[in-house]
Amino acid sequence: MLIALFIALLISNGFAIQTKNEVCTLQSICDNIVEITSQVADIRKEQERQANILEGSPALFFEPGREPKALITKNNELCTLLSICNNLAALSSALADVRAEQERQADLLEKSCKTETASYPANCYEALKDSQKSGVTEIRVPEYSDNPFKVACDQESHGGGWTIILRRTDGSEDFFREWKDYEKGFGQVDGEYFVGLGPLHALTSSVEQELLIILEDIAGEGYELYDNFRVSGVHNNYTLESVGNYTGTAGDALEYHVGMQFSTKDHDNARPLDFNCAASCSGAWWYNVCYQSNLAGLYGDWLRWNSNYFYYPLKTAIMMIRPKS
Repeated sequence: MLIALFIALLISNGFAIQTKNEVCTLQSICDNIVEITSQVADIRKEQERQANILEGSPALFFEPGREPKALITKNNELCTLLSICNNLAALSSALADVRAEQERQADLLEKSCKTETASYPANCYEALKDSQKSGVTEIRVPEYSDNPFKVACDQESHGGGWTIILRRTDGSEDFFREWKDYEKGFGQVDGEYFVGLGPLHALTSSVEQELLIILEDIAGEGYELYDNFRVSGVHNNYTLESVGNYTGTAGDALEYHVGMQFSTKDHDNARPLDFNCAASCSGAWWYNVCYQSNLAGLYGDWLRWNSNYFYYPLKTAIMMIRPKS
C-alpha cells in the first residue's frame, strides 16, 4: 500500500522518473522522495499560516513530537530499500496529518460561516422585543458558550422580556439532583426546568439583571421583584452575590441567602458546615442554616417560600430575569 501511495505521489506531483533516457534506480527514487517531502513541508507551512488566520493558533501537526524527521537527504546518506520504506512510512504519516488538518480547517470555516450568518439574541428581552408571544427560543451568551441554547421566555408578566431560569408547576421533573446537573441545567424547557448555574452566572454577570419570582400556593398567588440579581462563577461555587432592592406581594424570602454558595446533595457548601442542608431539605439552593426559601426543593412539602404571606408548600414557583432598564 505504501509503495502504491508513493507511486501515486510521484505521478501527481510531476516527479515521475523519465522513461526515455533515465534508468530507474534506488537513488533516483530517493531523490524523488526528497522532492516530495519538500513539497509536503511547504503545504504544511501554508496550512499553519491558514490556521493562524482562522483561529490565531498553529496547525495541529505542529504540536511537539508530531513533526516527522526526514530520513533521506541528498548529502552522504546511503540510499537503500530500507531507507525508502522508512521514508514512505514517514511520508504516509505526514500526509495523514495534512489531510486531518485540512478537514479540521474545513470544519472551522463551516462553523465560521454559520456564526456569521446565524444571529442569536443574548436573552429573551432581545428575542421578544418585536414579538408578543411567550415560548421557547434560542439565545447565545458568549460569556458561557459560542453555541446557542434553548430557554423559555415570558412576554406576558410585568412588561415581558423575561428569561425563565427556573420553573416548577407540577412536580414532573426531579430537582433533587447532583452538582453536575445543576451546573449545566436540566429539564424540559417548555415545562419544568432549570437553566443551569453556568448560563445563569453568564447571564447575570454580563448585564445587570432584574429578578421576578412568581409564586402560588393553596391560599393564593403573589410575586416579588428584585432589582439587582447576580450570581458569581464556579470559582466561588456560584455564590448568590446580590438581589438588590425588592418589592411585591409575596414578601421577601431571598435576601437572607445573599452571600451563600450554591449547594447540592453531593456538593455541600452551606452553613452550618457539619450539616448537609441540600440532602436534609431534599433540594438544592443557596442554603443558610438552612433556608427561608427553597424553590428547588422536592415538589410538595419542601417547595417553600417562608415570607409573611406564604405559609403552605408551593404549587407554582417561577424565577425569571431580564436586563435592568
